[in-house]
Amino acid sequence: MGTLEKAIEDQLAGELMTGDSRVDCEKCTLHAQEEALRNGTIHEGVTKRAMRRTLFLDGENMPDNLCIQMNRFQFQVLLLYYSQA
Repeated sequence: MGTLEKAIEDQLAGELMTGDSRVDCEKCTLHAQEEALRNGTIHEGVTKRAMRRTLFLDGENMPDNLCIQMNRFQFQVLLLYYSQA
């Protein structure tokens, strides 16, 4: 079992969006479509790798209260039921 600090760090850590999780880049797609119009070709949307994460930029937007939900049960895959941790 980890610490509360570790759980918060894991929750706020960034996730690299690659493969099927890539995000559409509107600016890149618009540029590619303009280029395709000049060349007389057809172009689909452009997807890019991106980092998805939660950021708190300043202390003014931080909530006054922090609610923590404790997970006391673990799913036992082999037995197909939840057991108390």
